[in-house]
Amino acid sequence: MMLAYPHTKRFIQYIHESDAAFITRIALLKQKPSKSTLPVHILNKIEKHYKLRPDWIRVEYTNKSLMPWHGGVTVIEELDNNIIEAKIQIRKDKSLFSLYDPNEILLHEAIHMLRMSFPESIYEEILAYRLSDKKWRRYWGALFYSPRITVLFLVSLLNISSSDLAAIILNSETIWLYATISKAIPILILSFLGLKVARAQKNLLKCEEKLSRIFGLENVWPKIIRMSSEEINSVNINNDDVVKQMLSSSDSDI
Repeated sequence: MMLAYPHTKRFIQYIHESDAAFITRIALLKQKPSKSTLPVHILNKIEKHYKLRPDWIRVEYTNKSLMPWHGGVTVIEELDNNIIEAKIQIRKDKSLFSLYDPNEILLHEAIHMLRMSFPESIYEEILAYRLSDKKWRRYWGALFYSPRITVLFLVSLLNISSSDLAAIILNSETIWLYATISKAIPILILSFLGLKVARAQKNLLKCEEKLSRIFGLENVWPKIIRMSSEEINSVNINNDDVVKQMLSSSDSDI
């Protein structure tokens, strides 16, 4: 599908998003002016790496709807498949369990906001963590790329605690055996997720190398940030001429 607005400077159009839907989404987002937007140094960093300047993103400093361990979240509300509200909520005060600084949260959530029309995927999290100052987080930050996976892992940890407690109280050999086996479940989950992240990172590296050869190093990540998972995978399996035709585009001021 050829997009009418493939390379805008402030928004990203998803490959399966119609031109009409894209224009409507932009219009709705522009109707929500905000006194608080992304700080200039955050915008500058995003623009440097991705050639995007999302100065329309609204930032709300509030503790509302945030769990104690949340430093910030992206809030997107839809009505009849149209986005009517989109903003980043960031904690006003430092959370007891927060492990991120506010700048890193804003960078991370801004990438999610830019790619709001894209389906959730592991590449989504890798791209969001890519601007982190910490090398380990840039690589492994996407480990829990889905809320469902996070819940599954937490349930497996809770299962260990509850089965150990039941084994102690009931002193049952069967429960002791189950408790022992259940300790392997979180390890298996982490191993599976680790392999998945490593594979995705390898695919992105391969995609980066091919795009660098075709378009030049400075244009690699500005193109990848606008690509869906299927496009990233498509780059890796097609020849240079097909990729060049698929991704060649001109800038737009939208």
